[in-house]
Amino acid sequence: MRISDETLTKLLKKNAIVTDEQLASFRERAERSTQSLQEIILDEKVIQEDALTKLFADYADIPYVVVDPRDITSDALALIPERIARQYNAIVFKIDEETGLIHLAMDDPDDIQATSFIQKEIGENVRIYIAPRSNILECLENYRGDVNKELDKVIDIQREDDGTSQQVSESEIAEDSPIAQTVNLLLEYAI
Repeated sequence: MRISDETLTKLLKKNAIVTDEQLASFRERAERSTQSLQEIILDEKVIQEDALTKLFADYADIPYVVVDPRDITSDALALIPERIARQYNAIVFKIDEETGLIHLAMDDPDDIQATSFIQKEIGENVRIYIAPRSNILECLENYRGDVNKELDKVIDIQREDDGTSQQVSESEIAEDSPIAQTVNLLLEYAI
């Protein structure tokens, strides 16, 4: 979420989080560097990201949520492709079975292009929440699945090999061997 310097200043002063002198110093640093005022405020730990997100949510009248990644069902996760979820930092975390209402958490629900695109993707019956960016990123890891489960599958395939010889081409060995699968899996998760 990117908060304008003006709005950020209002929020920090209204809640007595910074003094005028501190704010002037942070603004000066922002002008001299490539960082925004918001980035400097967060880097200096003047306020935690989740607290700032909550302040902005109250200010903008957007529902605030912190999502537990373990509570996200695979059905909810499947509504938005991973690429789109990562691009817009958005995650469907709940689907109301009775009403069909989709609960969507975003780090920047003010991004009209993102919200419009996602609503076209999943439908119009959506309730949008704001969540801290770190929470969204943590939830996005659900798309990766469990590395241990994937490795166990590959190991089981290796164990099932009965040792009989078969005629296979080099290309099949390169792509389908358990070692190649393991290496590919590890590389995929490393990226």
